[in-house]
Amino acid sequence: MRKDAFGIALLLLLQVLWISSAVAEDQEPRRVVLDNGMTVILLENHNSPVVTIQAWVRAGTVTEQEFIGSGVSHFVEHMLFKGTDRRSVGQLGEEVKAAGGQTNAYTGYDRTVYYITFHRDSFDKCLDILSDALMNSTFDPAEVEKEREVILKEIKMNRDDAFRRLYMRAQLTAYAVHPYGNPVIGYENLLRNLTRDDLVTYYKRLYIPNNITFIAVGDLDADDAFPKIEAAFADFQRKSISPITVPSEPPQEGGREYSEEFDVTVAQSMMGFHGPSLFSDDVYPMDVLAIILGGGDTSRLYRELREKQGIVYHIDAWSATPRDPGMFWVSSSFEPENAEKVRQAIWQQIEKVKAEQVTEEELETARAKVLSSYLFSRESVEGQARSLGTGEVEAHDLNYDKRYVDSVARVTAAEIQGVARKYFFEENMVVTALFPRGKGPAAEVVQREERHVPQIEKTVLSNGITLLLRDGPSTETVSIKSIFLGGALAETPETNGITNLMSKTMLKGTKTRSAEEIAAAIESRGGTMSSFSGHNSFGFDVSMLSSDVETGLAVLGDVVANPVFPEQEMQREKMAALANIKSVNDEIFSSSMKLFRETMFNGHPYSFLLQGDPEVIASLTPDDLRAFHTKAVNPSRMVLSIFGKIDEERVIDLVQEYFGSLGPVESPAPSAFPPDFPDVITRAQRELNKEQLSIVIGFPGVTVANPDRYPLDVLTALLNSQGGKLFQVLRDEQGLAYSVGAFNLVGVEPGAFVMYILTIPQKQDDAAAGMLDVIRDIKESGVQPQELERAKIELIGKHAIGLQTNSQIATEASFDELYGLGYDNYKTYDEKIRAVTAEDIQRVLSLVIDFDRYVMVRVGDVDMQGE
Repeated sequence: MRKDAFGIALLLLLQVLWISSAVAEDQEPRRVVLDNGMTVILLENHNSPVVTIQAWVRAGTVTEQEFIGSGVSHFVEHMLFKGTDRRSVGQLGEEVKAAGGQTNAYTGYDRTVYYITFHRDSFDKCLDILSDALMNSTFDPAEVEKEREVILKEIKMNRDDAFRRLYMRAQLTAYAVHPYGNPVIGYENLLRNLTRDDLVTYYKRLYIPNNITFIAVGDLDADDAFPKIEAAFADFQRKSISPITVPSEPPQEGGREYSEEFDVTVAQSMMGFHGPSLFSDDVYPMDVLAIILGGGDTSRLYRELREKQGIVYHIDAWSATPRDPGMFWVSSSFEPENAEKVRQAIWQQIEKVKAEQVTEEELETARAKVLSSYLFSRESVEGQARSLGTGEVEAHDLNYDKRYVDSVARVTAAEIQGVARKYFFEENMVVTALFPRGKGPAAEVVQREERHVPQIEKTVLSNGITLLLRDGPSTETVSIKSIFLGGALAETPETNGITNLMSKTMLKGTKTRSAEEIAAAIESRGGTMSSFSGHNSFGFDVSMLSSDVETGLAVLGDVVANPVFPEQEMQREKMAALANIKSVNDEIFSSSMKLFRETMFNGHPYSFLLQGDPEVIASLTPDDLRAFHTKAVNPSRMVLSIFGKIDEERVIDLVQEYFGSLGPVESPAPSAFPPDFPDVITRAQRELNKEQLSIVIGFPGVTVANPDRYPLDVLTALLNSQGGKLFQVLRDEQGLAYSVGAFNLVGVEPGAFVMYILTIPQKQDDAAAGMLDVIRDIKESGVQPQELERAKIELIGKHAIGLQTNSQIATEASFDELYGLGYDNYKTYDEKIRAVTAEDIQRVLSLVIDFDRYVMVRVGDVDMQGE
């Protein structure tokens, strides 16, 4: 067909579809937010005497928090129609049937949806049933166990079904951190460990009116329906809901693959690429591209691989775009001996789309298919309600469907080529496959995966500098870090603050560059440069485009080797340091941590404030900084890391050129002496006129090199998260805390295990006792398997999130190397966390938590007691 004929056909189709859509919907939807926070959406459609009511709860895989991976959202969905205060088990379903209705529910990544569709005469009855289930489900213990067995059977069915197994494996391979990698139904072991109390906790947390959108579509009178809905939920009380932080999936640094042998007769595969989220304008060309590549018998992949080459039995493509970035998938089935042919043929079609724009004929056909599929899905009242729910709950735009139709109609060939080039590259690719037993290419998969992982190369230069290089070819940036052992460890009470002042003033002038010239050299090329100073080390951080790596190294080398410490610049940095010290003393939590360090690490450098002692800062001179610099900048205690897109040989030459002048320094190691921890309960307090009061409790801890740090990390996760023990008991149950948490403070010398709480002065005694009671309970009762698993998953996820960029990886590798752990120690963190057992937790609790030996500090209106 000629191009103009396709254009006419598309326009006619759109007109027909929009007309039918307008006929189906007599008016615009009405949206009202009730006083309790529930959003109500009503849409009249009088084409048939049918109504659907739907409750969209913002509860799904991504909201499970401490229950992550357990499928608790899906489990609660199973339980919601299993009885309420007014209706016995089975009665809800029977009443729906008696009203001539049909009911069902489904759970997704971002929402759980319940719906009843019925004759319009049953509106009152069905509204009462659904509202009762939402507000008053009882979670009968016997029914919980029955439904657990039902879900376990579903899990086994999913494992036995080839495509479901393949899809779950594909998601798990694609998402290393984001909860989209977890099956909605949950993992069997975590599901088995869920208790009725867990279900009720989750239900009460998220099944609240301000987290629910209620939709009614069909043969109804909105003016009549709305007051009925308002009355049905009149006793449904708004509750506070804490924001849920969902970890972002870090960019892939290399293609990921997974294959296994399974009971199939032909091979099945899914090839995918990380793509856009629902909120991206890339959604529209990606949807059209999916049709062009794999949407039906006229698609490119079907015509080429099935019809022309005959190497697949089935092939299609689709773009999945949930709230967070989704995936573009190509699914196929074939004889196992054709696996590589199929892979290459798909890739050739992908490269063709990237190299050449699609034809106008293909574009118009694909647009028509996307639009017709989208609009025809809305012919039923259920489809219209689903469209409204997706818009309101997921896209935050009630008219998203209209915007989608308009946007798809305007997609151009250039936009399609643009998204293909943006997302379709090997480092962004995921491939999973099931092969008949005895015919799986497992070895090849491992080799291909390994080729994409950048490695760190370590070199020790002749002057003692440890150089770490990591060539990451998929990025155009470079991170340069120069760190030195020292920091507060190299200070005394008479020099406290000199490291911080020195490192900041080093950026303010060298023998050949002024402060302005240093800043201009970096910033004019879009780079950044900063200093840092901690209790165990100090150093500098430079970020540049890869093409400007020489500039970054030249300036950093000059700053490190040739600072002149100008008097005027030093005075400015002194004023800034003194202001920071005042801020520390004025802010309640930082002030309490300062007092805690002073009390726990009495006299040890770990007790020092990094900004320094005000009297010391005021007395320091440029000569003091120069003298300290000659000892602190020691190449034998220095790690220089350069991570990014680099030419390693050239970079080594540049390092020799710009850092080779640093000569060996004879100075004692900055390690002072291990802290002399208090051997009894030690308390300290400081009055501060604040509405809140901060309490910090700490126990003597371990060093960064001590393997017990990993069980202690897991213990902090058990305590910390929103579902952690401290949060549950002290905030949710007892209402004692604004903020509460724990952390494991480690260093070259032993640190501390710390808990903290921000409360009101009147509840300070209860809050202090409560923290000790929580840790005492864990020490005496142990941890439950599901709690331990959740804590480990949380830590591994956070660790992965913290290793997304060149700078993040360089930071961890450099510090680990500096502290004697080895530059590749970060690669073993996940393994060490996974290996932590409940027995390990109890062991470190026995070693660290001594209720006759701890430090407690209070800062705030300490003298105010009682209610």
